[in-house]
Amino acid sequence: MMMMMMMMEKEMEKDKEMEMEKEKEKEMKRDYVFKMGGGKIHLSHDMLHEVFKLRSHMSTMVMTTMTEWLMKEEKAKAPIKDGVPRPRRHMFSSSFVLFLPMLLTDIEHWYCVVVNLLDNRIEVLDSMELKTTDKKVATVTVVRMLFNVLSRTRTTQQLPNHWHDWHVHEPDVPQQSNTHDCGFYTLKFMEHWTGGRMNTQELEDHVGADAIDVRKRLLVRLLLSPHNQLRDVVVSKFVK
Repeated sequence: MMMMMMMMEKEMEKDKEMEMEKEKEKEMKRDYVFKMGGGKIHLSHDMLHEVFKLRSHMSTMVMTTMTEWLMKEEKAKAPIKDGVPRPRRHMFSSSFVLFLPMLLTDIEHWYCVVVNLLDNRIEVLDSMELKTTDKKVATVTVVRMLFNVLSRTRTTQQLPNHWHDWHVHEPDVPQQSNTHDCGFYTLKFMEHWTGGRMNTQELEDHVGADAIDVRKRLLVRLLLSPHNQLRDVVVSKFVK
């Protein structure tokens, strides 16, 4: 009986290994190069190529994925309290500084709205400093939606008072020299802006470089990130 159970366990292990190999082969055939969140988020080679090639615009799918990835990077380096990472910066969720990447669809322009809960103000980070009615309406709308969500998930004591009266601040940030790099600037703003306490030199070093170099560095970091569940697949392709 014991021998039979051991044989069954070995067979099950073999089956599991075969399934894993099959899944790996499927990933290779699908040409996926990035997977995160237990497989809920996938990016293919073609999707990334279309976005990261020179003079291409950022897609909503890639922006959403990279925002989630940046949040994981932020949590990884955040201090631990009661066994839980406590990041001071956050994308989409309640923390000290909240980042909301915004897309003006009519002109395909990305910018970043920052809800600064430390200084009670809204910060708009725009690499083109557009002054349009559509942008103002979009900014107010997304902030209102955010606080409506927070009001249903937070106590009155946890919510900031009189956010409707908060000042909307548009600080000077590095400006793009073309019409297609706004998405990459937005990602860098989310990574390096700390609510009026930005390391300006660090930010300029990252977004002030050659446009294609900025794209390459971001892509390499994304694909080789420990959060990419297909990292080994990507590396094996390079090795070959």
